[in-house]
Amino acid sequence: MRRSCQDLLEIKTEVAGLRKEMKAAVELLQKHQSRIIAQDNRIELLDQKIWGIFNGRVWKSLETIGRLPRTLFKRR
Repeated sequence: MRRSCQDLLEIKTEVAGLRKEMKAAVELLQKHQSRIIAQDNRIELLDQKIWGIFNGRVWKSLETIGRLPRTLFKRR
């Protein structure tokens, strides 16, 4: 009887340690998940800004300015 109580106590101690490790792992995963979500939001914002630049007046003006020398100095 004494031996089984000792075994039970060891098992309970081991389970408590495993529970702490699992809790720490879950907290770490949640922390990383929140960082990934924040990174995704930043990427989405940058994507919108880049597409805004490509489709905006400034980009079209730069394209036109870049074509101007080619059309002016075209070899005939």
